Amino acid sequence: MKTETHEIINPEVELKKYISRAPKSSKFIKAGLERISMASPAGRLAIQGEYLTIKRRWDVPQLLVAKYLRYWRERKNISIEDVDKKLGYSYTAGHWFRLDFGWWGKGGSLPRPSDWFRLKELLGFDDIYDRLVTERVAVLQTVKPHEEGKNPGDVWEIMLEPYPDAHFSIFPTKLVENVLVVGCPPRGVVLDPFAGSGTVGEVALKLGRKAILIELIPDFLSLIRKRCNGKIEVLDDALLEECCR
Repeated sequence: MKTETHEIINPEVELKKYISRAPKSSKFIKAGLERISMASPAGRLAIQGEYLTIKRRWDVPQLLVAKYLRYWRERKNISIEDVDKKLGYSYTAGHWFRLDFGWWGKGGSLPRPSDWFRLKELLGFDDIYDRLVTERVAVLQTVKPHEEGKNPGDVWEIMLEPYPDAHFSIFPTKLVENVLVVGCPPRGVVLDPFAGSGTVGEVALKLGRKAILIELIPDFLSLIRKRCNGKIEVLDDALLEECCR
């Protein structure tokens, strides 16, 4: 899942703004569900469609901001109770001055952008942290396929592939294909120091890669030629020694 971020120009933007409708053919809709609480992004998208959520633009260091607000509150000689009273809150402002940032409602927290400017008017502090605390962005909540395709995962289930002319330990072509797609760029070069039946060479050519195959048993050469459609150049010991000079 990918997330796109756009800066908000209008500070009065709604907290959640839907920009597309959910498909009417969704299985969740057909099941009569009007709201979905599951963790699956695809499931939420099926019910809610795409929408924007508003988040702080910066990762704000709450401890630093709390110390900053403490300094200005003490300088103005204003109690936390007075701050609550002036802003129309009850047991709320105290969290902005606490140094034990934690879970919501159980420790220090940051003022909302609107509260920040009201605090600024009350305490008379400067604008050094204005952008850090008040700037917000709209984050598009949606599910999109990744441009490089599906994550291959950590465990692959691949069927064995019999090959009548091969030796006893032939690789399934699907296994080699997965490895080369993940680990070798297009038009790259693959090295197989134990070529065997030539599976790696066959798959590499199929995927537009080059391959260097090394095999000690001469009897496998004809099999490698066959699997690679003759598109190989064989270097014997003398040529290899000359190339390495």
